Amino acid sequence: MAILRYTCLEMMEPAKKTPPLLRQRFLLGLIDDAEPITIEDLPRLCFLQDQNFVHYHFVLIQNEPYSFTLMNDLQWLQKRDFIIIDGVEVKRLDSMRESVFCSLPPVRGGSLYDLVIQSECYKELCSRSADNGEALLTVGYEGRSVEDVMTTLLFHNVRALCDVRANPKSMKFGFSQKRLEKISQSLGVFYIHIPQLGIDGETRKRFLGDSRKDYDALFEEYHESLQSKTMYVNQLVHLLKEYRRIALMCYEKEPRMCHRSVVS
Repeated sequence: MAILRYTCLEMMEPAKKTPPLLRQRFLLGLIDDAEPITIEDLPRLCFLQDQNFVHYHFVLIQNEPYSFTLMNDLQWLQKRDFIIIDGVEVKRLDSMRESVFCSLPPVRGGSLYDLVIQSECYKELCSRSADNGEALLTVGYEGRSVEDVMTTLLFHNVRALCDVRANPKSMKFGFSQKRLEKISQSLGVFYIHIPQLGIDGETRKRFLGDSRKDYDALFEEYHESLQSKTMYVNQLVHLLKEYRRIALMCYEKEPRMCHRSVVS
């Protein structure tokens, strides 16, 4: 006689809610240990506790360390009922709490801000290169956060960001066209997308290998195609004259593995 086995779902303990990303769990732990915490003080505490920038990178907005990624994660956590933002205060909703930090600064508000601006990381965030002459630079965002990329551009006094991807969409937060344009503008950097200087998907498909030889062949064909795109190359020249320091942006980390090195 077969023995029927069943599980009473009503009697099972509910699964512990856990955000999928490590940085989101870090943020929840910070909220747990710092509660009560305001929306203004949370980035400051995160900046002080994560000075190796393992989880979040920051930019300066109105002399405050600010992370677009952190704020996006807060919205994500709020929509999924991990936290509630009650006026200016951030509160944890569920009871699954774990202490993450041994100690946090006991001060808040202006006193916490004073600690922030006295930190070495803040001074590094404020630093700018002495080189301010006309220059065409390049940058790739592979393996980098949008804050990290923008801080690099600001350090090098870049005033215009030229997106040379054929398709300006990305699963990585901050690098799809509309959001990237908004972030750039908030930091005083002009953004422009020039898709005609990108390499379309069909062209890439004809060079399926990953060898240096394959890349050389792809870039040789791309270089020849630029002869028919003088209008867009001249657009870069005009941008350089207007903004003096501009950067070409695409995905690849290594410039020699990206067509932006051919354009520049």
